[in-house]
Amino acid sequence: DLGCGAGNYVRLLSGLRHRVVGLDYSIPTLHRALESDSQRVGMYVGGGAYNLPFKDGSFDLVVSIGVFQVLNCVEEALHEMIRVLKPKGLLVIEFLNALEVIALSRAIAERITGRRPRLYSYTASQVQGLFIQHGLKILRRAGVYIPPRRFTWLEQILNLEAFVGAMEGIPGLASVVAHAFILVGEKESG
Repeated sequence: DLGCGAGNYVRLLSGLRHRVVGLDYSIPTLHRALESDSQRVGMYVGGGAYNLPFKDGSFDLVVSIGVFQVLNCVEEALHEMIRVLKPKGLLVIEFLNALEVIALSRAIAERITGRRPRLYSYTASQVQGLFIQHGLKILRRAGVYIPPRRFTWLEQILNLEAFVGAMEGIPGLASVVAHAFILVGEKESG
């Protein structure tokens, strides 16, 4: 789990009987992860996304949730994630959707004011292109639908199977409604 934070996904995957390593650059955050992992089901390592402290082909699965949006150079991090994957290993990335209305508004405001972006967002086609460019076969793309903070009551609707089906089933709709996307890719076998 690259960018494991408090270790939530480490504990979740460990609970599914996987051996899991959580990596984060923040030592205080890793301490919180260890405190939350009272049964010590995961292993935690300090390190950064641009120079992973693991041998080539070390993992069957690399998961990175909530990290792409804070990286200055996603291609360099993506290269490292793929490097540590075994052949036929899976890469699961979550990234903010650049075409969502709120993200577009933020990007316009940053451009007008000349501020540097606090968060980076990408279109699904940009990240899919990076996956393909780096030799990953795309297995699945799924939208993540989160209501704005002022409209938390929408969460019940956004979690309905019919809503998600409509978003994914109508061409182009997910591209402007999804808050983020999860992309799953598979590394080539050799």
